[in-house]
Amino acid sequence: MSHPAASFPLLPIALAAGLCLASAASAQSNAETGTTLDTITVTAAATATAVKDAPASLTVLTAEDIQRVPATDLNEVLRRVPGLTQATTPDGGTSIQIRGLPQQYTLILVDGVRVGSSSETFDRYTRNELNWIAPEAIERIEVVRGPMSSLYGSDAMGGVINIITKKGGDKWGGQVSAGAEVNPESIRGNDYTGGFNISGPLGNGFKLRLNGQQTYRQADSGLDDGTTAFRWGGGREGAKRQSLGARLDWDINDSHKLSLDVQRAEWKTLGGPSPSTSNPGGFAAAATTRGPSNMERESTSLTHQGKYSFGTSKLSLSHSKYSNETTAPRIENGQFVPVPGGTATQTYSTHSVSEDLILDGSVTMPLQWGFDQMLTVGAQWQRQELDNPNSVGSVANEAGVVGLSYKQAKSQALFVEDQIFLRDNLTLTLGLRGDRHDDYGSHISPRAYLVYHPTPAWTLRGGYSEGFRAPNLRQSNENFVSQSQGAGCGFAGYTGGGCSIRGNSDLKPETSQNWELGAAWEHEGWQAGLTFFNTDFKDKIDSQGIGYLPGGSNYWAQYVNIDSAITRGLEANLRVPLSRTITWNNSLTHMLKAENKTTGLALTTVSKWSGSSVLDWQVMPALGLSLGAELVGKQMGLAQRLADNSNFGEQRIQNSYVLYDLAANYRINKALRINAGVKNLFDRNASGNRDVGNNFYLPGRRFFATLTASF
Repeated sequence: MSHPAASFPLLPIALAAGLCLASAASAQSNAETGTTLDTITVTAAATATAVKDAPASLTVLTAEDIQRVPATDLNEVLRRVPGLTQATTPDGGTSIQIRGLPQQYTLILVDGVRVGSSSETFDRYTRNELNWIAPEAIERIEVVRGPMSSLYGSDAMGGVINIITKKGGDKWGGQVSAGAEVNPESIRGNDYTGGFNISGPLGNGFKLRLNGQQTYRQADSGLDDGTTAFRWGGGREGAKRQSLGARLDWDINDSHKLSLDVQRAEWKTLGGPSPSTSNPGGFAAAATTRGPSNMERESTSLTHQGKYSFGTSKLSLSHSKYSNETTAPRIENGQFVPVPGGTATQTYSTHSVSEDLILDGSVTMPLQWGFDQMLTVGAQWQRQELDNPNSVGSVANEAGVVGLSYKQAKSQALFVEDQIFLRDNLTLTLGLRGDRHDDYGSHISPRAYLVYHPTPAWTLRGGYSEGFRAPNLRQSNENFVSQSQGAGCGFAGYTGGGCSIRGNSDLKPETSQNWELGAAWEHEGWQAGLTFFNTDFKDKIDSQGIGYLPGGSNYWAQYVNIDSAITRGLEANLRVPLSRTITWNNSLTHMLKAENKTTGLALTTVSKWSGSSVLDWQVMPALGLSLGAELVGKQMGLAQRLADNSNFGEQRIQNSYVLYDLAANYRINKALRINAGVKNLFDRNASGNRDVGNNFYLPGRRFFATLTASF
């Protein structure tokens, strides 16, 4: 089944907008430009702090920044932030990387509450955890680059992304939007989106917010040319995602507030049309895809905020659950049950379930011990559970059986942070966190950070921190197995076919030592900044080949701790007000190193150079145009060991490229606004023949249009 471009009713609108905007580009402005001196952050420190005083490298994306980009994936907005890059999988899935580290090193929060992780409930690739919240419900996104383990613990070894949602107002109002992104190539799928956010008062101090979204991403089709194109990046699988949420805020009095937030969501992966081999790995549509089969997410949190004569407090209890449809082997008496008359294992339909339960609290109080200070003391208790029946059987356990699919881990933490105001223009932030994990004992994470304003226009900042990350539940249990059809293999001795990566109960937590130093200047609309960062890892977790086990044809690998690793780089941003109505925004990231110190192999697929340049022109109050370009440097798919493989190495390398986009923002009237334009204006194809690809999915020219109604 193909998807004719002409069949989409909004396409004429998108085409007309594209023709009218031949000199404009994607309205994804540099995130640093949305950061003003009086903006407040609640993520970079234990207390609300002005961005200019934040003890970390920080970027704030406003609701306006997000609205300018009618994207079906929030990663499209975030990848323009200095230090952030987007990892793209063969099937079009995405995940964000901060300073060269995969997404599992980044803590995702919604209003300061952890969202949990879906990645342990299915194999294949790490997916983004950003798109569970409707964009219409987002007030801003705060991105902290660099380790924040002293405040947030193991999950925040690489950084923190905190999605701040809109709160209910004194009047009822909201937004409703509908949009589409269309690819004129008939073999390429289109994207359709819709969302809403409605909020208002209920009386007696109560406020209610309702939000929801639905996205439909069509799978590519017509790639049945015997090249297994999806597997090598030539196409993408489809997806359907929908969510619905409600938040009830109760202002009990001027000193106490209570919030209850409930979210429910579903994510289905849609294969290519049968009997096309364009499905991932060349499988037929009825076979396995790389995304989750049918995943459901449930999230509930209850938060209390209090004000007292001595300070403030915050206490939250949150629960998140991911459940994904899967199949599992039948096991009796600790042994696999074969298919009658055959050697294959019998399977049955079941669910893979991951759950987090977290109790988190803190108290903040001002102090005067020689200097004005703001002291925060807090504690956290967390229980993680995973039951994945699909991922069992790597080796017999100690009892001599296979099939243990459940693992639980508990951890506790105490933390303290002290902001010391040494002078009016000099602040020292000291942090210390002690974590105790059931499996990995105790760990201490310190942090020290200075922020200095030598003049009102200049800010100098820098500091030292230590981070740690405990192995996840799949990595630490040798009965849990991750499967690959071959694209994730390539170890020494691997000769083809699929492979399995098993957990390791002897793993140690990863630890890191981190330095960063930066300078920023802001004056009359001009902004410029440069930051150097360096992270040294010890006991970095990676996979290592074992070989073909006796009696089996499948290749095996295992998670291990490598000796040491390093990531090092530079982040830069520049904003130039060319006139009262035209602004030029730029960002650039240069990864100097991201490698295993022992072997010299690259750690991730991140390119050495990435950046963006965007020219925004506010033609009139109702109309804004933009012209921009995005640079993505040379990349290697999956791992350097694969890129060096003589059999298929060339298919793992993608050369650098620049994409140009165009877009317009037009406010029709007080209630209606339309965004429209063209992505990848010149139909850039960095992969050569798109039907064979090389493990990178890069869509061609696409037209988009989004209509938003406010009331």
